Amino acid sequence: MNKKVTAIADEISATLLRSSRSIYVNEAADFAVGLIDLKGEMFGWAPENKTTSINVPAAHTLSLFPDLVDGDVIITNDPYLSQGMSTHLPDLHLIQPYFYGDTLVCYGWCFVHFMDVGGRVPGSIAPSNHELFQEGIRIPPMKLASGGEINQDFITIFQANCRLPHINMRDVESMKGALGVGRQRVLDTVEQYGVKDFLASHEALKDYAAIKVREVLRRLPDGTYVFWEYIDSDGRSRIPVRVRVRLTVDDGRLHFDFTGTDPAVAASYNIPTMGTLHNMFTRRITTFVRTHDPTVPLNAGTYRPMSCTSPPGTLINAEFPDAVGLRFNSAT
Repeated sequence: MNKKVTAIADEISATLLRSSRSIYVNEAADFAVGLIDLKGEMFGWAPENKTTSINVPAAHTLSLFPDLVDGDVIITNDPYLSQGMSTHLPDLHLIQPYFYGDTLVCYGWCFVHFMDVGGRVPGSIAPSNHELFQEGIRIPPMKLASGGEINQDFITIFQANCRLPHINMRDVESMKGALGVGRQRVLDTVEQYGVKDFLASHEALKDYAAIKVREVLRRLPDGTYVFWEYIDSDGRSRIPVRVRVRLTVDDGRLHFDFTGTDPAVAASYNIPTMGTLHNMFTRRITTFVRTHDPTVPLNAGTYRPMSCTSPPGTLINAEFPDAVGLRFNSAT
């Protein structure tokens, strides 16, 4: 089943890559796709995509829409209102429920970094932005489509608030079309294996990934390790900004404690993690795990042996309306 869902995600990814006009997609590959289970957790991932969004926190956004029907599509780019699913405004996320008959079997998900979403500068990202409102149009979790019908009022508002409306709309159409391909492939798979086995496979795939990851992490010596690094400055002063982490390793389990990290800055380097084990923290450890065992499935189970403490109001757990456009620089 892992090969099946991986192939589905691969086809969604390839469809989006071929149909997008954006250089962020076809040159920089700043996009990702996947299949999300009924708990809001990733269970199917395209290996060619970057690994920064495998544990994308989609559960909160999905909880806002308890009565989705076939043909609905959710859209959002707001880091705070989506509880960290999006991490800055240029990243637009789409989620589409996949129904087999009347049964919801999973969701298709994708995000694309858009070339411009408004704000005070072209491209919407600048180190000198000091609040979210300067970084572009905020799209709270809402329906892009209802029962297959596009929300034209949203389209009008979105196009009026960005500098490249035609390219942006082409990307929206590409994302929606790619998720449509995913829907058909999921239905084909459910037809082959049955609803019961398909739904059961979601948790089984995550369980298997967690077991495999712990086997790799047990190679690390148990103990506590402390490290800190500095960003040279926040761009507004000459004061370095510290990121501090205490890593505890215990029998293949990791805990990251960011207590001691400096407060959020009046610039766009803040990371909106909402206090969770966010994908901004885990991309390096994902690379480590896959280097030691390339057979580990890429899904939310990869991160079950890991946890974190990230004090609110700090650089790595920003609070509204902190600017977040360059959050990746801090995560790097």
